[in-house]
Amino acid sequence: MLLALVLAGAVRLAQTARKGVGEAAISTRDLKKEIAERKQIENALRQSEEKYRELIENANDVFYTLNASGEFTSLNNAGERITGYTREEALRMSISDVIRPEDIERVRQRIAKNLAGERQGNFELEIIAKDGSRVMLDISSRLIFQDGAVTGIQGIGRDITQRQRVEIALHESEERFQAFMNNSPAVAVLKDEEGRFVYVNQSFERLFDFRADEVLGKTDYDLWPEDVAQQVTDTDRSALDKSACGNSSGYAECRRFVATLVVV
Repeated sequence: MLLALVLAGAVRLAQTARKGVGEAAISTRDLKKEIAERKQIENALRQSEEKYRELIENANDVFYTLNASGEFTSLNNAGERITGYTREEALRMSISDVIRPEDIERVRQRIAKNLAGERQGNFELEIIAKDGSRVMLDISSRLIFQDGAVTGIQGIGRDITQRQRVEIALHESEERFQAFMNNSPAVAVLKDEEGRFVYVNQSFERLFDFRADEVLGKTDYDLWPEDVAQQVTDTDRSALDKSACGNSSGYAECRRFVATLVVV
């Protein structure tokens, strides 16, 4: 009897040992699987970060980050090229070092509002490059979070200097055109291809007793008796005749150009 009890105990002990070994083996396999999955996730994150960093470094726009005090914490290649400052130099500077003194308070207020979580739209800001030249940027920004807390701001600046220069030149050209035409004793109008008025000068307004806002967008048939309107329309069409532009391949462009320059 005693021998049987001893043998039964030995069997149970062996079964328990085998069970423990089996559970340990399963636990080891699970641990290895978890480690492998974690490494895959880490590799995927690292590759994603490298691609994001490469995208930023090769972008044409300025990418930068600021801390809560407005000091630069990063600057991409475009930022170095456009500002003239190296990355190392920028990291020793703050945003107030590269903007006009009259813009400092406005920028500080925007940073404070950003850090407070207030959504801010794009804004234009003129920066001063290292060589003293001025660069106009169209800037968008977002908050940087770490462990749930706001730690800084990431900004993207697009160089719109050339676009702004073109806009200013166009505006100045339009002003010169308006001044010239309004001081001319001749009556001058511009029409589109459909015969609608797009411009009349002051001589037209005085002669026909119409204000410009009463004429623009209308045709001759809206303003004059039908026979007069038809006569003017025929004159306009003769100016648009193909012979006036020749038989060149650029006839369509010529037609549009002539159609917008009708002076009576």
